[in-house]
Amino acid sequence: VLAIATLLTAVVGTTFAYFTATVTGNNTAKATTVTTATVGVTYTDGSTITESNILPGWTSTKTITVKNNSSVAVKYSINWASVKNEFVDSTATPTTGTHAGATEFFYTYTKNGGAASTATAMPTADGVFVDKVDLASGATDTYVFTFNFANLCIAQNDNQGKTFTATFNTTVE
Repeated sequence: VLAIATLLTAVVGTTFAYFTATVTGNNTAKATTVTTATVGVTYTDGSTITESNILPGWTSTKTITVKNNSSVAVKYSINWASVKNEFVDSTATPTTGTHAGATEFFYTYTKNGGAASTATAMPTADGVFVDKVDLASGATDTYVFTFNFANLCIAQNDNQGKTFTATFNTTVE
């Protein structure tokens, strides 16, 4: 019986969750209230952007919506994860012509329909996109990313046909 139980545990697996709450600073309290938040995150077309064989003039968009469905305010962060950027020089800056000073491979974003951010070079490693943003109870933040491989009217052969992959992870505290 013990051998069968061990075998079933190994084959089926086990799940164990352990939670603990500690109250400090008020030894006379008779009740403790624990409040949790419900936050929904929607990644339009998924949380990953994967593009290969990128050519000058390429553009793509992705929308991330964070909605606080709870009765308490929360803070959230959005991170770049599993970044794979094959671009050799994602910050080529021509000095003449209509694209003088432009960044070659970049993104911009809007938050809640506001003005677009300045062009920022695409990430080459995992990192934080937004960190600990306040979100009131019942509020929603929507980010619309626009990704670009600009046609700079100069030779861009070193980056044609490259691949970019990244995943967005959202955490809430």
